[in-house]
Amino acid sequence: MVDAASRYLSQSHVRQALHVPDFVQPWDFCRVLVYNGDADTACSMFEAEWMIESFARINKMVVPSQRGPWMYGQQIAGYTKRFQTSNMTIDLMTVKGAGHFVPTDRPGPALQMISNFFAGHSNYNNPVPFDLTRQPLLAQYTWIQGVDPKNHPLRTSSDGSRKTMAKYAWNSPGTLAERDKTLDG
Repeated sequence: MVDAASRYLSQSHVRQALHVPDFVQPWDFCRVLVYNGDADTACSMFEAEWMIESFARINKMVVPSQRGPWMYGQQIAGYTKRFQTSNMTIDLMTVKGAGHFVPTDRPGPALQMISNFFAGHSNYNNPVPFDLTRQPLLAQYTWIQGVDPKNHPLRTSSDGSRKTMAKYAWNSPGTLAERDKTLDG
């Protein structure tokens, strides 16, 4: 199935129909990473495991590495299992202690997992090549610092007693809501 799909997607008329430019290399299957937080109540890790194992069984994939832990520093970050054919690799991973938003719940392990995946490493235990020491937020990314007061969304009244919204397209007369009021009335 993989070879047939690869041959089909590499045909010139199919590439043209899909608007694939000529400089893009011929179709080749890529590595796949499927991950879940083990505390995710929206997309259960058991559902993902069932789906990937069913897919692997249908496509006669081998399991070169059974389910085992992957590490972040000296701690278990979750578990990983690999499925392979000659043209495809699927890594099924869990992230310990993470819910539905893995990078928000466990940013360090998520960064390490994704960094290793994009670097092409099969070992997800490799530490990230970034400095993870906390740094202050740069001024240009803060909400108040570096913002011209006349462009700030909240303005202080002239007597300093209250905050008011600045005039923007979405809260000024002439918006669709204002137009609809005048059309109805």
